[in-house]
Amino acid sequence: MSLLTRNKKLDKKEAKNNLMLFVIALICAIAGWLIIAMKIYPSASKEILNVPVELDTSGTDAGANGLQAITPKSATVKVTIDCSRTNFSKLNRDSIRAYVDYNGIVNGGTKPLTVKVESTQGVPMSSYTVTPSVINVNLDKFDTKTIVVKPSLPKIKIAEGMAMDENAITCDPVEVKITAPSRRLAQISECYAVYDKDDVLDRETSVTTDKFQLYDENGSAIAIDENIKIEPATVSMTIPVLTQKTVKIGVKLYGQALTDNFDPNCLNFTIVPDTVTIAAKNADSNIPDPLEIYIDLNSLDIGYSEDTDLDKQLTDKNLKNVSGIDKVNITLNSEGLASRWITLNSDDIPLTNKPSDNNEYTLLTQQVRVKIVGPEDVINDITAKDLKAEVSLLGADTSKDQFKCYITVSCKTHNNVWYASNEKLDILKTPKEGSTSSSSYSSAAATTN
Repeated sequence: MSLLTRNKKLDKKEAKNNLMLFVIALICAIAGWLIIAMKIYPSASKEILNVPVELDTSGTDAGANGLQAITPKSATVKVTIDCSRTNFSKLNRDSIRAYVDYNGIVNGGTKPLTVKVESTQGVPMSSYTVTPSVINVNLDKFDTKTIVVKPSLPKIKIAEGMAMDENAITCDPVEVKITAPSRRLAQISECYAVYDKDDVLDRETSVTTDKFQLYDENGSAIAIDENIKIEPATVSMTIPVLTQKTVKIGVKLYGQALTDNFDPNCLNFTIVPDTVTIAAKNADSNIPDPLEIYIDLNSLDIGYSEDTDLDKQLTDKNLKNVSGIDKVNITLNSEGLASRWITLNSDDIPLTNKPSDNNEYTLLTQQVRVKIVGPEDVINDITAKDLKAEVSLLGADTSKDQFKCYITVSCKTHNNVWYASNEKLDILKTPKEGSTSSSSYSSAAATTN
């Protein structure tokens, strides 16, 4: 072996020995430093970020009074801890618990509550600070109430020639239960099931929705969040769809003054509006065209103008007003017309349709003034001889000895003149000669017995 080779081997061995000595010295130095540091600095400060805060009220004074945390739903704090160096590594976000102190809380509202911290592993925490140290927590009780659910169909469209009966839309179930914080629950006045799809309907249809909208008593919307629960979560709505038609409005006359010799075509009316849109409530209902509004001829006088409630006209016909028009005005065109009062004597007023009993019926009213209306060039020439008057006892209540009945008046000579008042005349009932009235007979029988 050469001298050079031997020297190289010795150098390598010496280098390895030196490195080992260096490592041992470094370990000893660190250990020494730790021993000295722990003696000189026995504790250290540690900062733990984003520690979650427990807001649950279970097992606390607040929970015992039925209170729950409404807001915030979550919160985090920073915890700064003074601890021994031996426990330094044991304290972290997973080994400590931050919670709200609900001690002494018995009623709801927003309250500033202290955040407390403890170790979940029994590690001593002699001194710590929490930032923020106080959290504003809104506490309230959860209550439940039942409320009628109403339909809302903001985007529904109806096919041409059809109409939606909004008042007949039904919801299933009719009511829902709403659970919410008591103060918010007290504000809820109305609940709507909202179906917001763009559908075009041409027949009765049922739809289902899981969307709701709540309103307070002033009509302001109340936001639905995780604190409000509605049961059931879905509502079905049945939407009736009706056949509709736009029809003209006409006039149909009736009453005592409407006699066979009167021509209704002599009257001219202005009708506003002259057309309305109506719908049939079911398939068996026919939509009349024109829609005739009934007017008593006796009520037609110079200057006649009346508003008619359209809905009342349609109720008995099983029809529905979908025009958005509440009333129809009917005005008699009085231009060229005149009225006149004429006196009739009782001798010219026969009693007709007398009952077949043992009584005489006599007209007590000696004279009656009746009002007639017609063209101005005709009315001035009309006299009592041109009029036909009678009092019909058909359907009259003849149970009393004296009663009243309407007089019917018509014009014999003209078909465009009519009676425009509504007079009742006094009628006297007396037993016929040789007969005894039912009341007299009863008195006599009682006396005999």
